[in-house]
Amino acid sequence: MSWQPVVSVIIPVFNTRPYLQQCLDSLTMQTLRDMEIICVDNGSSDGSYEFLQDYAAHRTNITVLRHPQGRQGAARNAGIEKSKGKYIGFVDSDDFIAPAMFERIVETAQVEQADVVVCNIKLYYESTGWGRKALADDLLAGDGPFSIQQRPRLLRNLTICNKLFSRELIERNHIRFPEGSFHEDQFFVIAAFLLAQRIVSVPEAFYFFGKERAGSVNEYRGFDHLQIFRVMEMVNAFVAGRQLQDGYQDLIDELAISRILLVAHLIGGKHRHTYFHRMRSEFRKMKLPRQRKLLTRTEYREFQIARNLGYLTYNLLYQLLRPGYGQLRGYIAQLQKTLGKAK
Repeated sequence: MSWQPVVSVIIPVFNTRPYLQQCLDSLTMQTLRDMEIICVDNGSSDGSYEFLQDYAAHRTNITVLRHPQGRQGAARNAGIEKSKGKYIGFVDSDDFIAPAMFERIVETAQVEQADVVVCNIKLYYESTGWGRKALADDLLAGDGPFSIQQRPRLLRNLTICNKLFSRELIERNHIRFPEGSFHEDQFFVIAAFLLAQRIVSVPEAFYFFGKERAGSVNEYRGFDHLQIFRVMEMVNAFVAGRQLQDGYQDLIDELAISRILLVAHLIGGKHRHTYFHRMRSEFRKMKLPRQRKLLTRTEYREFQIARNLGYLTYNLLYQLLRPGYGQLRGYIAQLQKTLGKAK
């Protein structure tokens, strides 16, 4: 009888040799022992694949695959096909995790019969060390199962690696990563969130996200940034195909605005003009409800500017007003905190 682990952890790997030891050690030292680790090399040329083979040589719960086609989405899909666990999780090969991560989130999934479990993320900066938590504590309040309609702000966190998914949810709905594009994890997480009936959160920061690491992509190059529009088109097609428009279309439009604006802030140089015109075209198709569930006030203002004004005006207002608005909010928050202490 073949071994069936409780959880399968899938790690796509591409030229991250300096960080593999830390990443894999954090997985092999998990307090949960009933787990398999599937490393999928995506065509590395820096010795990562050879390191994976050596590391796995004397560990029966680690499988190493070679899948040089496509991007991370294709590698993760290959890992899903190979996996056996009742639950599936993902870790990026230049990150690492806390020893109790999978024991805690698997136990939560089992007790709550959850489709998806979400934990917090803590940032780790190569130059300065530990930074802040990525998600607000109130967003991950552990108060029982919920749907994404009940906690829509969770859609602002589309990172794949701080989540555990039930195999039943993934296979019943045949959820897979788009292959050959950036932002592939966003489609997967959105689809899982929309279809999950029981989402559960835990407040602890179990996942450690590496920042400022050599080899990471801090700015989109060429026209890769335009793929966010393709991904959101796929999300809309998914919503239409599952006939989910009545419950989710307004929320998906807000999410699209948020993600498109986020990518716009990462684009430099000559590609900003092309991106802006595609962004404005998409924004002009949208009619947002008065009661918004997801967008911040700053994002809504920027949406209106991009939708109704030209490229030069948008850039000027963004460069001058957005930083000042953020600073003003910071000053107000600090003043409120000081006044609160004085009472």
